[in-house]
Amino acid sequence: LHKKKKQLNKQRLAAIRKKYLKIRSQQIAIKKTGDHIALRRKARGMLMRADMLKLARRADMEGALAERVQELTMQLKKDSAIIALMNSQIVRRMNSARSLLGHAVTGSRLDHQQAAAIARLTDIINSLKASARQKRFHGSGGGGGGGGSAALVPPVTQLKLLRAMQQRVNRHTAVLHQKFAHAAPAVQPKIKQRIDHLSRQQTTIRHLAASLMH
Repeated sequence: LHKKKKQLNKQRLAAIRKKYLKIRSQQIAIKKTGDHIALRRKARGMLMRADMLKLARRADMEGALAERVQELTMQLKKDSAIIALMNSQIVRRMNSARSLLGHAVTGSRLDHQQAAAIARLTDIINSLKASARQKRFHGSGGGGGGGGSAALVPPVTQLKLLRAMQQRVNRHTAVLHQKFAHAAPAVQPKIKQRIDHLSRQQTTIRHLAASLMH
């Protein structure tokens, strides 16, 4: 029975990873279109109507990708709270990109949101690949399924994802503290809000790590 469960988990992991790969591929394609339009816009000094229509279509596509990531969250939230958390970050980035595209905004703001979504998708894809390669699925920790059953995403893999998240939060926090120190007083409250948001993320990461260790 355990062998059958393990094999079913491997098949499920492969199917889920395939969905993430397709989402990432489409996100990269949307980003490339935005990048090309941004270059044309800069060269011409204006946004052509044809490019404006392309951005509107890409906004719809971005929204559809966010919905697909949300669907994956529903599938995985019982197996990995960490992946569910990362999915929520991806959805937020995609929805921000959708809004920017819908308002015909190109350049660094759009690039930042899309690149962040792609980076998190890549982290998840790599973690699922590592899980599929493991010879055995360990008993689950927190966020990994029922006690004693084969975990879909092993705790060690989830801890690697948490480490990647923590490193990203640390980098962003350091950058924001530096910006805060040199910012005008009128700008500091907005930066402080972002620092507080990252602090809440750090708390969530610590709680998830603790749950995996039990």
